[in-house]
Amino acid sequence: MDIDIFKDILVPVIGGLGIFMLGLDFMANGIQALSVNRMRDFLAKAAGTPVKGVLAGTLITGVIQSSTAMSVMVVGLVNAGVIALRPAISVIMGANIGTTLGNGLIALPLGPLGLILAGVFSLVYCFAKSEKVKNIALACMGFALIFYGLNLMTGGLRPLRNLPEVMALLQTLTADSYLNLFKCVFIAAGVTAMIHSSSATIGIVMGLG
Repeated sequence: MDIDIFKDILVPVIGGLGIFMLGLDFMANGIQALSVNRMRDFLAKAAGTPVKGVLAGTLITGVIQSSTAMSVMVVGLVNAGVIALRPAISVIMGANIGTTLGNGLIALPLGPLGLILAGVFSLVYCFAKSEKVKNIALACMGFALIFYGLNLMTGGLRPLRNLPEVMALLQTLTADSYLNLFKCVFIAAGVTAMIHSSSATIGIVMGLG
């Protein structure tokens, strides 16, 4: 079977990645707009000890799916003298744990249904008068776009399984030794640094799996 690299691979992968990351951004912005002040108050009260800081960072980042936004929030609270440095570090550690919670969500098999849901919530967002309803619709639209973007990426990456060269390259990425493990970690870190989204990196790996 002939594979058109541009049409069958590049278009859906790049388009899907863009939609996936846009969905993450929409969902984070919608949730933050709804409850950012409450999250700040909760964080200021909960981050009294390192253990509580880790738990608070994990919980809030698991909800907003943005460790960057969480870090900015923590820096602001530290500068204001609300949180001490040691609990703040533990909150950042918790934020990195919290981002992994979203990986369980993107594994749900919604697929093309995400586009329909995104369309419905985009109409709600456009015609809603209440700012609260708009933010809820924005978060839900982002959630739906995450699944649609992942579905596009998966479809675009699937033809790569039919290319012997690509499969031979992927088979070399095995964590059967410390050297190969570090190589896999280095590649994953490089991809994540380029696209600034660990969730998107997980989505790409799922598409190749």
